[in-house]
Parts: sequence; structure tokens; C-alpha cells
Amino acid sequence: MNNYVENIEKYAKMATKKPEDFGYWGSDDMFDTWGFTNIDQNRDSDVLEKANFKFITEDLMGSFPEDYTIETYNHWAVGSVDRLVCRVYEEDRKTIALPFVFAMEWLDKLDDYPVADEDFYGTMLHIDNIESLNFWADICPGYVDIKKYPDWAVEVIYELEVNMNIEFHLDSGTPKDEDIIQAIYNLQYWSAEGYTKWFEFCDQNNLERPVFSVNEISKYNPNQLEMEF
Repeated sequence: MNNYVENIEKYAKMATKKPEDFGYWGSDDMFDTWGFTNIDQNRDSDVLEKANFKFITEDLMGSFPEDYTIETYNHWAVGSVDRLVCRVYEEDRKTIALPFVFAMEWLDKLDDYPVADEDFYGTMLHIDNIESLNFWADICPGYVDIKKYPDWAVEVIYELEVNMNIEFHLDSGTPKDEDIIQAIYNLQYWSAEGYTKWFEFCDQNNLERPVFSVNEISKYNPNQLEMEF
């Protein structure tokens, strides 16, 4: 118990110590009775860091809305940093405030296990995967008919992970472009806009070519006369 109290007191002093060369023009309470919690996210944070930050800040601020706030600072190395700050001391500047204790308890939990909430992290990871696929469709246009299949990204993720046993691990480069194209092919979500790409992909992989009508192809082939039936 003594070690616990000593550690909390140590962290409280560290939290309220203004860093050197740190410009701050906010509340006068900062670095007096308020300070840092070391619960942050920045421009380069991965999905896990963002999920932990969002879950923990919402949990703490929901319980003590007057004792926490999120401040954004600019940093030359990591761009903007979102930082949870909180009341560290009561007005007597001696008694450690309960909100700070709860913030430190969250840090202890993350030391034991790095995920604040599995379900919340899974949801944010799924959203990030969808956004990544939409970005992929922007830089690799013509493969998928987005207008015809608005939920294509969700279906492709399911196809990749469940039927093709390929999980999203973008840091290690999976899935590859070829995997995504194969999943789109399996679902038959192909677009006539990229018919030449599809024919090339199918020929290279010994797959049956998609069947497009003359009218579909004519929209994207200036040398093809549109035919009406």
C-alpha cells in the first residue's frame, strides 16, 4: 500500500511539472492543480492507440466531466498531439484528486494488457479496414463497381478473412493487391470500367473472364460503338 501511495505521489509531481521549452497559453490551473495523464494519441497513432485513447477518455470523462479535458498540441516531430489532461490535486495542492488516480489505474491496466476494450478495438479496426479498402479503390480505380455494390468493402473483408483466410495486417503488407482483386472477382463485384484490367488479371491467373455486355464496355471504350438491343 505504501508503494502504491508513493508511486501516485511521484506521478502527480511529474504530471504537474511543465516540460522545458513547452509553450502553454491555456488555463492557469495547468501545472498547478492540473496536469498530464500520459494518455495521448498523435498523427501517427495506429488503430490500437486510437481505440485505447477514445475508449479510455470517454470512460473517464463520462464519470468526471468537469475534471478532464482533451487538449491538442503541435509538435515538430509527430504533428498534432491529443492529450488527456485532468485535475491532479485538489485545491489545497496536497490532496491527490480521484480522477488522476483513475487515470493512473488505466495506465496500469494497459501495462498488464495493451487493449482497453476488445470489442471497441475490433469495431474501430473494422472501420479502419473499410476506409483502407475505399482508399485502395481510389488509387486502383476500375476494379469494383462501387455504385452498384455500396457495401462492397464489408463483403470483401468477409471474403478475405473468412473464405480466403487472409487477415488485414497492413503493417506487414497484407492483403496484397492481388488478394483484394481476387476477392472482388470471387464476389463478382467487377466493374466494366476496368474490363481490360479484369481480362488481363483473369488471363494471368487462368480464370474465366467476366462477361460484360457490349453496351457496358462501350461506355469506357471510345473506339467501341454503342449498340442497342
